[in-house]
Amino acid sequence: MGLGELLGSRERDYVIDNQGNSIQISSLQGNIIGLYFSAPLCPPCRKFTPILAEVYNKLREANKAFEIIFVATDISDEQTFKEYHTRMPWLSLPFSDQPTINNLNNRFEVDGIPRLILLDEKGEIITKDG
Repeated sequence: MGLGELLGSRERDYVIDNQGNSIQISSLQGNIIGLYFSAPLCPPCRKFTPILAEVYNKLREANKAFEIIFVATDISDEQTFKEYHTRMPWLSLPFSDQPTINNLNNRFEVDGIPRLILLDEKGEIITKDG
């Protein structure tokens, strides 16, 4: 399954940055993708997110072909999502696309957070324990 099929939907062919701007999924081709399942009320997530952000920023500064997509988990409203996502330097699935978020949770059998799943350039799993 390609990134477009995995991350998009019939209505949406983009992800968003932490300012809410649309980024075409096709622009992510050729990157290693980290799917980051996280929530703001999760203490382990609040500890891990800044560490992950530091590593992410170093990889981006080194021009590595790597991107993270935040997959909101256990967030009940869009305002909480926005407040949490603005603290992250990476992209996200839109909060409004709950079907895709639920599909990813089920597809990758996410049973706890934080969870970082790494995908290769073709969308195949490298590891579920990133």
